[in-house]
Amino acid sequence: METHGEAAREGAIATLLAKVASSAAARAHDADDSKSTQLLTTKQGSCVQSSENVENLGSPFAHSLSVTTTADHCRDSGQGEGFSFSSGQNGILALGEAEGGNVVYIRASDISGDPASGGPYIQQFESNFGRQTTSHDVELRGELNLCDNCASPTQGGNLELIGYLSSSFAGNDLSAFSSAFGTGPSDQATTIINEGGQTTETLIDGPFEFSDNDSCDVSTDYESLDPIITDNSTGQVQSGRLNVTVDGSSFEVVYNGDGSVTVNGRTYTAQELATLNDACTAALEEASQAAP
Repeated sequence: METHGEAAREGAIATLLAKVASSAAARAHDADDSKSTQLLTTKQGSCVQSSENVENLGSPFAHSLSVTTTADHCRDSGQGEGFSFSSGQNGILALGEAEGGNVVYIRASDISGDPASGGPYIQQFESNFGRQTTSHDVELRGELNLCDNCASPTQGGNLELIGYLSSSFAGNDLSAFSSAFGTGPSDQATTIINEGGQTTETLIDGPFEFSDNDSCDVSTDYESLDPIITDNSTGQVQSGRLNVTVDGSSFEVVYNGDGSVTVNGRTYTAQELATLNDACTAALEEASQAAP
């Protein structure tokens, strides 16, 4: 695909990438949920948890957060008549929360504790019930702040994400994919979403990557010039303007009210965009809705 076409495609799917980033953050927040059973269970390894510690983690949305930390090789397993499960966590996952979950802080890394230079936090889960097996593998690395209708958003958004988080998900009932929101402390990404009654306003800035390990690969650096305005009833983008950097080249993407976009003066119709986006739209929608 020529680069103008890539810029058009990746500009048109910007709001979907924002949904994937939000969904990845939600999954990360749920990643240390314990798998419980009333049957025989065994724990192995160094499952270090400190609950209800109140700390200042530098969140832009709240000064004090309740923090839970899970560290190192922790394995859980259980079995009973017709049922068994095993789960494992390796690395350090620190989750901070305030306002009943409206403010979330996530830091995920290998046992080094440094998401900027270390490897990912890994979680694995498998259960067998009758003849059905369910398995999930999750990898997370980064440091991310999330405001979901919190009291003190930085720019007045209903949903705000600031930081960086790379993630990958796979399972026998989940299509494998990986995504990256920002690349590190010095190259963070920001998404500000403000949903009104009739329209939603989205600002998206920084590097985003997504791959479904098949036909959809996106790697883009965004700069919002004017907010993307989406009609809530139809889902169609009404207006907006971005700088989109693809393969080192920068393009101005303008959203037109008829569903088309104009890239450096060249217009792609809604039909042309649908063809360009076809391989990615379904994958991004599935990634934003899937929950391990």
